[in-house]
Parts: sequence; structure tokens; C-alpha cells
Amino acid sequence: MATNYVQAGDVLDLAIEDVKSGNPVAQGDIVGVALTDTNESGIVEVATKGVFKLSVKASDGTNNSAIAVGDYLYFDGTTINKNSSKTKFGLALEPVKAGQTAIIKVKLAAK
Repeated sequence: MATNYVQAGDVLDLAIEDVKSGNPVAQGDIVGVALTDTNESGIVEVATKGVFKLSVKASDGTNNSAIAVGDYLYFDGTTINKNSSKTKFGLALEPVKAGQTAIIKVKLAAK
């Protein structure tokens, strides 16, 4: 094996403050779900691949907008929705009616 190999990349150690396990996160174009709380060194383990149950709001940032299976979802730092001006986060695997917020399965976006 190469001596410069670091890790597979499915889970990354990132410096992100005040994150709780299970929360969606984004750092630049890296998106994922925190697998741990931020530790005392300011590091959180983030899954960058997989399917997770996450809270999603059926809105495009301005108006209510239903989410269909296969729709791209975006993350604004607090909310996952259809606002395409934010960071691409993943794909909806379940629908959400316009204006509602629901916990659905989301496949993380591959970069």
C-alpha cells in the first residue's frame, strides 16, 4: 500500500464547531452527516456517503415547493430544502408535501 495513503474518505475528520451527532453539516463543498459531536479539539467525524433520515423542509427558500423522490436538496447551514442557491446536499428518497417539514431518507450528494 502507498505510504502516503490517509483514509478511504467515506468518513472525514473536519474542524467544525458546536456540531451534534446526526446533524447535517457542510464545509465548503464537503457535505455530510456528523457521526460524533464536536470533540474538545474542535474535530467532528463526518460521513460523506450514505443514506440518512434527516429533517427536510418542502420550500425553495422563498415559496413552498413540494419535494419528490429524486429531487436535489440543498443545505443553508441550518435547513435542508430545495433552495438551489445554497450548497448541494443530496437526493430526496421520499416525498414531502409543499410547505411541510418531514424526516425523510436523504442520499448524500457525491462530489
